[in-house]
Amino acid sequence: MPARRVALITAILALVTGGLIWNLVFDMWLGQVERQYLFENARHELQLGPPVSLKSMMADGSSQAFWVATAWTFLVILAITVAAYVGYRQGRSIPRG
Repeated sequence: MPARRVALITAILALVTGGLIWNLVFDMWLGQVERQYLFENARHELQLGPPVSLKSMMADGSSQAFWVATAWTFLVILAITVAAYVGYRQGRSIPRG
C-alpha cells in the first residue's frame, strides 16, 4: 500500500476517534461535576456545608473538562499514529516471496 494512502487512512481514523474521545471525556467530566454539585447542594440543605453555585461549579468544571478531554484525545491520536507508523515500517521490511 502506498505511504500516502496509509497516512491518509491513519489521519482519518485518528481524527474521527479523537473527536469521539474528546466528546465522551468532556461529557463524562461534566456529568461528574453535576453529581458533585448535587452532593454539595444536599450537604448545604442539611446544614453540613456552605452554599454552592451551579454556575461557578460548571464554569470551573468546563475549563477542567476541556483540558482533560484534550489531553486524552492527544494521547489516543498519538497512539494511533505511532501504531500506524510502526506497523507500516514492519510491513515494508517483510520479504515477499
